Amino acid sequence: MTDTVLLVEYILNSLERLLSDDIRVLRATCADDALTTDRPCRMGLGKEEAARIIVSLKGEHLDPEIVDIFLSELSRRSEEKEGDNGGKSP
Repeated sequence: MTDTVLLVEYILNSLERLLSDDIRVLRATCADDALTTDRPCRMGLGKEEAARIIVSLKGEHLDPEIVDIFLSELSRRSEEKEGDNGGKSP
């Protein structure tokens, strides 16, 4: 297992202690943030690699329905952002 996956598992296990239905959404959001944000010890992963890892955690650590909605929303927002820039990167 990579350090990144271990980090995500640690975060998810910590969050599991919370007793709210909203935790399902928070877990997916935190996993994405943990994977894509630069840290002192490593560079953040790209969006596609982070999405692959999040998909691999469906059912075991993340709610499959929430993952599908979350990734769909990220994709939609990315497409909107590209449209606002005329397809060019900022």
